[in-house]
Amino acid sequence: MTNNSPINSAAADAGKPRPVIRGEECKGCGRCIAACPKQVLRFRAGVNVRGYKVAEYVGEGCIGCCLCFYTCPEPNTIAIHNPKRPAAATRTAEPASASSTAQPLNPATPPAGNQGAVA
Repeated sequence: MTNNSPINSAAADAGKPRPVIRGEECKGCGRCIAACPKQVLRFRAGVNVRGYKVAEYVGEGCIGCCLCFYTCPEPNTIAIHNPKRPAAATRTAEPASASSTAQPLNPATPPAGNQGAVA
């Protein structure tokens, strides 16, 4: 029986970082296990639907270093859930000051000096 749940351990604390391993995508190379400085990954008993031994999180001890993520050769197999890391900053436009001379870009109007360009 395989566990295709993206969360590998019921003991994983929601407030701490942890790797989320998609077992159906894992090819069992063991690179993530070897790269983990805290040794909190291991091979799960049994195999996945493709016949590979799958890496799993032991349930505690992850420090969120992301080495497992970066060493995994399979895209989208490992994600790091890190609730303490701030969300990705979104760039917000600062309000223009009264002395600002910047004009909004109007895509319908070509820039000056580019009037004779051939499309």
